[in-house]
Amino acid sequence: MPVMQSAAAGAMPTLCAATAPDAHPAGFYGPSHLFGVRGPVKETRLAEFAYNEAPAKQLFDQLQEISGIRYPL
Repeated sequence: MPVMQSAAAGAMPTLCAATAPDAHPAGFYGPSHLFGVRGPVKETRLAEFAYNEAPAKQLFDQLQEISGIRYPL
């Protein structure tokens, strides 16, 4: 059994998030087997660090600095 999946299977989470009638706004969809690396699509949680607002703000600020583009929030 290969560890990774095909490009078509890899596109399925994005397609499901964009087109599935039961997809939730701001839902996160990915593979359901092998530690989220392959398998049928399911709604899942982001990695815990993705919910930490302090590093997210730091990254956002750094990206604005690098790009020279400011977004009023």
